[in-house]
Amino acid sequence: MRRAWRVVGLLAWLAGSLPVWADGGSVLVRSPGEPWQITALGSPDPLRVGEVDLSVLVTDTETGRPVLDAEVELRLRPPAEPTRDLSNSTHPTHQIQEAHEARHAHHAQLGAGTNGLLYSAWPRLTSPGVWELEVTVERRGITQRATTSLEVAPPRSALLLHWPALALPPLGIALFAVHQTLVRRRPGWALRLGAASAHERN
Repeated sequence: MRRAWRVVGLLAWLAGSLPVWADGGSVLVRSPGEPWQITALGSPDPLRVGEVDLSVLVTDTETGRPVLDAEVELRLRPPAEPTRDLSNSTHPTHQIQEAHEARHAHHAQLGAGTNGLLYSAWPRLTSPGVWELEVTVERRGITQRATTSLEVAPPRSALLLHWPALALPPLGIALFAVHQTLVRRRPGWALRLGAASAHERN
Protein backbone atom coordinates (compact mmCIF):
# COMPACT_ATOMS: atom_id res chain seq x y z
CA MET A 1 0.00 0.00 0.00
CA ARG A 2 2.87 2.38 0.75
CA ARG A 3 4.22 1.72 -2.72
CA ALA A 4 0.85 2.64 -4.25
CA TRP A 5 0.79 5.93 -2.37
CA ARG A 6 4.32 6.70 -3.56
CA VAL A 7 3.25 6.15 -7.17
CA VAL A 8 0.20 8.38 -6.70
CA GLY A 9 2.36 11.07 -5.12
CA LEU A 10 4.80 10.94 -8.02
CA LEU A 11 1.96 11.29 -10.55
CA ALA A 12 0.55 14.26 -8.66
CA TRP A 13 3.95 15.94 -8.59
CA LEU A 14 4.45 15.41 -12.32
CA ALA A 15 0.99 16.76 -13.13
CA GLY A 16 1.71 19.86 -11.09
CA SER A 17 5.05 20.51 -12.76
CA LEU A 18 3.62 22.60 -15.59
CA PRO A 19 6.07 24.61 -17.67
CA VAL A 20 6.24 28.12 -16.26
CA TRP A 21 7.98 30.95 -18.05
CA ALA A 22 10.22 32.91 -15.70
CA ASP A 23 9.72 36.66 -15.59
CA GLY A 24 12.07 37.92 -18.29
CA GLY A 25 13.77 34.57 -18.91
CA SER A 26 17.45 33.86 -19.48
CA VAL A 27 19.98 36.48 -20.58
CA LEU A 28 20.43 36.65 -24.35
CA VAL A 29 22.86 39.57 -24.45
CA ARG A 30 24.26 42.10 -21.99
CA SER A 31 25.72 45.08 -23.80
CA PRO A 32 27.42 47.72 -21.63
CA GLY A 33 27.86 51.09 -23.29
CA GLU A 34 27.25 54.80 -22.98
CA PRO A 35 24.95 56.01 -21.69
CA TRP A 36 23.11 52.73 -20.95
CA GLN A 37 23.60 49.06 -20.37
CA ILE A 38 21.17 47.04 -22.47
CA THR A 39 20.25 43.55 -21.28
CA ALA A 40 17.97 41.38 -23.42
CA LEU A 41 16.25 38.34 -21.95
CA GLY A 42 14.17 35.60 -23.53
CA SER A 43 12.01 32.63 -22.69
CA PRO A 44 11.41 29.78 -23.01
CA ASP A 45 14.93 28.45 -22.66
CA PRO A 46 15.91 27.38 -25.24
CA LEU A 47 13.94 29.59 -27.60
CA ARG A 48 11.68 27.57 -29.89
CA VAL A 49 9.60 28.12 -32.98
CA GLY A 50 6.36 29.84 -31.96
CA GLU A 51 5.58 32.76 -29.69
CA VAL A 52 8.45 33.78 -27.40
CA ASP A 53 8.84 36.31 -24.61
CA LEU A 54 11.59 38.87 -25.29
CA SER A 55 12.28 41.51 -22.65
CA VAL A 56 14.80 44.32 -22.32
CA LEU A 57 16.23 45.92 -19.20
CA VAL A 58 17.78 49.36 -19.76
CA THR A 59 19.93 50.75 -16.94
CA ASP A 60 22.03 53.89 -16.58
CA THR A 61 25.69 52.92 -16.91
CA GLU A 62 26.84 55.35 -14.22
CA THR A 63 24.15 54.91 -11.58
CA GLY A 64 22.80 51.44 -12.39
CA ARG A 65 19.25 52.74 -12.14
CA PRO A 66 16.64 51.43 -14.58
CA VAL A 67 15.62 53.75 -17.42
CA LEU A 68 11.82 53.82 -17.61
CA ASP A 69 11.11 56.47 -20.25
CA ALA A 70 12.87 55.10 -23.34
CA GLU A 71 11.56 53.80 -26.66
CA VAL A 72 12.66 50.22 -27.27
CA GLU A 73 12.35 48.37 -30.56
CA LEU A 74 13.23 44.73 -31.27
CA ARG A 75 14.17 43.82 -34.82
CA LEU A 76 14.51 40.15 -35.71
CA ARG A 77 16.19 38.78 -38.81
CA PRO A 78 15.28 35.16 -39.63
CA PRO A 79 17.76 32.57 -40.92
CA ALA A 80 18.98 33.12 -44.46
CA GLU A 81 16.15 32.56 -46.92
CA PRO A 82 16.48 31.57 -50.58
CA THR A 83 16.91 34.55 -52.90
CA ARG A 84 13.61 35.49 -54.54
CA ASP A 85 13.25 36.61 -58.15
CA LEU A 86 11.91 40.17 -57.94
CA SER A 87 12.26 40.99 -61.63
CA ASN A 88 8.54 40.58 -62.25
CA SER A 89 7.43 42.46 -59.15
CA THR A 90 5.47 45.69 -59.59
CA HIS A 91 6.98 47.16 -56.40
CA PRO A 92 10.48 48.57 -56.06
CA THR A 93 13.00 46.17 -54.49
CA HIS A 94 13.67 48.45 -51.51
CA GLN A 95 9.95 48.59 -50.69
CA ILE A 96 9.73 44.81 -50.68
CA GLN A 97 12.78 44.59 -48.43
CA GLU A 98 11.37 47.18 -46.02
CA ALA A 99 8.02 45.35 -45.86
CA HIS A 100 9.85 42.10 -45.16
CA GLU A 101 11.85 43.66 -42.31
CA ALA A 102 8.78 45.39 -40.86
CA ARG A 103 7.17 42.00 -40.26
CA HIS A 104 9.95 41.26 -37.76
CA ALA A 105 10.04 44.66 -35.99
CA HIS A 106 8.34 44.83 -32.61
CA HIS A 107 7.80 47.72 -30.21
CA ALA A 108 8.60 46.61 -26.66
CA GLN A 109 6.27 48.05 -24.05
CA LEU A 110 7.34 48.93 -20.53
CA GLY A 111 5.58 46.93 -17.83
CA ALA A 112 3.66 44.79 -20.31
CA GLY A 113 4.82 41.70 -18.40
CA THR A 114 4.76 41.07 -14.67
CA ASN A 115 8.03 42.94 -14.12
CA GLY A 116 7.46 46.68 -14.34
CA LEU A 117 11.14 47.38 -15.09
CA LEU A 118 11.23 45.42 -18.36
CA TYR A 119 10.26 46.41 -21.89
CA SER A 120 8.52 43.33 -23.31
CA ALA A 121 7.26 41.99 -26.63
CA TRP A 122 5.99 38.61 -27.79
CA PRO A 123 7.12 37.98 -31.38
CA ARG A 124 6.47 34.73 -33.22
CA LEU A 125 9.52 32.90 -34.54
CA THR A 126 8.55 31.07 -37.70
CA SER A 127 11.49 28.76 -38.36
CA PRO A 128 14.36 27.06 -36.51
CA GLY A 129 17.93 28.17 -36.99
CA VAL A 130 20.08 31.16 -36.13
CA TRP A 131 18.16 34.44 -35.91
CA GLU A 132 19.69 37.88 -35.48
CA LEU A 133 18.28 40.20 -32.80
CA GLU A 134 18.88 43.94 -32.78
CA VAL A 135 17.70 45.99 -29.81
CA THR A 136 17.37 49.74 -30.38
CA VAL A 137 16.94 52.10 -27.43
CA GLU A 138 16.07 55.76 -28.01
CA ARG A 139 15.75 58.46 -25.36
CA ARG A 140 15.99 62.24 -25.60
CA GLY A 141 17.60 62.16 -29.02
CA ILE A 142 20.17 59.50 -28.10
CA THR A 143 20.14 56.09 -29.79
CA GLN A 144 22.02 52.98 -28.70
CA ARG A 145 21.90 49.46 -30.13
CA ALA A 146 22.78 45.95 -29.04
CA THR A 147 22.89 42.89 -31.30
CA THR A 148 23.16 39.16 -30.77
CA SER A 149 22.45 35.81 -32.43
CA LEU A 150 19.63 33.57 -31.22
CA GLU A 151 19.60 29.80 -31.53
CA VAL A 152 15.99 28.84 -32.19
CA ALA A 153 15.04 25.18 -31.74
CA PRO A 154 12.22 23.35 -33.54
CA PRO A 155 8.79 23.40 -31.85
CA ARG A 156 7.93 20.83 -29.22
CA SER A 157 5.80 17.92 -30.31
CA ALA A 158 2.10 18.14 -29.50
CA LEU A 159 2.44 15.18 -27.11
CA LEU A 160 5.17 16.84 -25.04
CA LEU A 161 3.35 20.17 -25.10
CA HIS A 162 0.05 18.78 -23.79
CA TRP A 163 1.25 15.88 -21.65
CA PRO A 164 0.14 17.48 -18.32
CA ALA A 165 -3.47 17.56 -19.50
CA LEU A 166 -3.18 14.02 -20.87
CA ALA A 167 -1.78 12.80 -17.55
CA LEU A 168 -4.68 14.11 -15.45
CA PRO A 169 -7.29 11.44 -16.41
CA PRO A 170 -4.96 8.52 -15.51
CA LEU A 171 -4.06 10.31 -12.29
CA GLY A 172 -7.75 10.65 -11.40
CA ILE A 173 -8.34 6.97 -12.13
CA ALA A 174 -5.37 5.99 -9.95
CA LEU A 175 -6.61 8.10 -7.05
CA PHE A 176 -10.10 6.62 -7.37
CA ALA A 177 -8.69 3.07 -7.39
CA VAL A 178 -6.62 3.73 -4.25
CA HIS A 179 -9.66 5.24 -2.54
CA GLN A 180 -11.82 2.20 -3.40
CA THR A 181 -9.12 -0.16 -2.13
CA LEU A 182 -8.97 1.65 1.21
CA VAL A 183 -12.76 1.66 1.54
CA ARG A 184 -12.96 -2.10 0.89
CA ARG A 185 -10.24 -2.91 3.40
CA ARG A 186 -11.61 -0.73 6.18
CA PRO A 187 -14.33 -3.20 7.36
CA GLY A 188 -11.74 -5.97 7.61
CA TRP A 189 -9.53 -3.79 9.75
CA ALA A 190 -12.47 -3.05 12.04
CA LEU A 191 -13.31 -6.75 12.48
CA ARG A 192 -9.72 -7.68 13.26
CA LEU A 193 -9.43 -4.82 15.72
CA GLY A 194 -12.65 -5.87 17.45
CA ALA A 195 -11.53 -9.49 17.68
CA ALA A 196 -8.18 -8.44 19.14
CA SER A 197 -9.91 -6.30 21.77
CA ALA A 198 -12.27 -9.14 22.76
CA HIS A 199 -9.34 -11.54 23.07
CA GLU A 200 -7.51 -9.16 25.40
CA ARG A 201 -10.58 -8.82 27.64
CA ASN A 202 -10.84 -12.60 27.95
